[in-house]
Amino acid sequence: MKKRTVPLLLVGLIVALTGCVVVSGGFRIISASATTNFQSSSGENFVCDNKQTVISYTFTYSNDSTFLGWDSFLRGVASGDVKGFVSFNAGDPGNNQATNTVAVDYIVQPGAVPLGRPMSRPQAIVVVPNPSVVGRTYVVVRARSAVGNKEFAIGPFRVVDNCP
Repeated sequence: MKKRTVPLLLVGLIVALTGCVVVSGGFRIISASATTNFQSSSGENFVCDNKQTVISYTFTYSNDSTFLGWDSFLRGVASGDVKGFVSFNAGDPGNNQATNTVAVDYIVQPGAVPLGRPMSRPQAIVVVPNPSVVGRTYVVVRARSAVGNKEFAIGPFRVVDNCP
């Protein structure tokens, strides 16, 4: 009978590795969402370009020991224009350090949204009394951590002009 033998060094290595836990300094976004103070009859959130809009966004992150803060801004879908850059540090009241959750009310003034299409040539002003979609925009958040940044977009949200 032939006995199978495993080299003693290999057995020692396997035993040593089974007790190891590899800890990584990873940082990730677990969830993110946003709503506005304007909703269509179907419940879709949108930004009103002629009225102040409140975009309430929230996100949950992992590894709170490396979280430094976050930036948020609006980016037009087609144009790529960026407006409304705001920066926060980890000690901001919007950051619940016990749950690793950030919640912010982002206030957008009338006419301040980067639209989802580049502006065209000047044209005659036509009064349009009905609401109309004039573009789309994202809320972009850049979470900063000691091990790297994570940027993500929430949306896009329709931008509506002539809101009632």
